[in-house]
Amino acid sequence: MFKQFVNDVQPVVMEKFVEQAPPYVVHGMRTTVTNLLGTLPPSFFDVRITTIGENLQQLMYSVMLTGYM
Repeated sequence: MFKQFVNDVQPVVMEKFVEQAPPYVVHGMRTTVTNLLGTLPPSFFDVRITTIGENLQQLMYSVMLTGYM
């Protein structure tokens, strides 16, 4: 059921969620999904993450501001 939802959800749905939800909810959702993907056992899953330059730039800026670099 979850796999079917992931396959069927359109990018516009996620864009609307990000635009309309409070920032703390969006942050919580991103953190949850990131943690979920990051804890998948590599012996069973080949996790690949793609992004665009602007999003990567925002991530790196955040990493620098929070002191991770």
